[in-house]
Amino acid sequence: MERIAPARRLPLELGAAAAGLIGGHIVSYLLTAPAAPIRRLLLTETGHAYLPRAIAAVVALGAVVVLAAVFRGAVRGWRALGDPLSLSSTFRRLAVAQSSGFVILEVVERKAAGATLTGLGGVLPRGLIVQIVVAGIAAFALWLLDRAAAGIARGLRERPPIPRAVVATAPRAGVRAARRNLVSLGSISLRGPPLPSIV
Repeated sequence: MERIAPARRLPLELGAAAAGLIGGHIVSYLLTAPAAPIRRLLLTETGHAYLPRAIAAVVALGAVVVLAAVFRGAVRGWRALGDPLSLSSTFRRLAVAQSSGFVILEVVERKAAGATLTGLGGVLPRGLIVQIVVAGIAAFALWLLDRAAAGIARGLRERPPIPRAVVATAPRAGVRAARRNLVSLGSISLRGPPLPSIV
């Protein structure tokens, strides 16, 4: 099987990492401040006021990543081209990208909002754990979608052709002989309705 350069996987993994980063960010702050009024205040003060509106973007980006993974797997299975996604290496790349992205984003958001970095001590440990868990879920989902789509495409490509139906017909001479035999036995009148074809 011909191998595909890792750069071909980059857009898929970048999209998954971006969706995971924002999704994990939202989950981190839900866990940090479970009470909605306190969470709203914390998000506003630390430059995270955009997070509640980012949910739609995460869902849309996640859908695009899912479709891209299915498409990549289907093309790979149909053409017997390229290597499958590796679960462990995909997880490592997503975990590194999301964890480093989370730290950088936290610092930039707080600096942009004029907030101090002192509150990071309570957010970073929980946020990094969430990012690693989300990266694991995303890597498994990509791996599974890639394998499933490739298997279905390979099965469709390799399936045997469906045999064409063959219709058997009785020779007309045999039907006439059977009718003559019945008439000669006196069981049927020649003046009656025609016999149905015997097949």
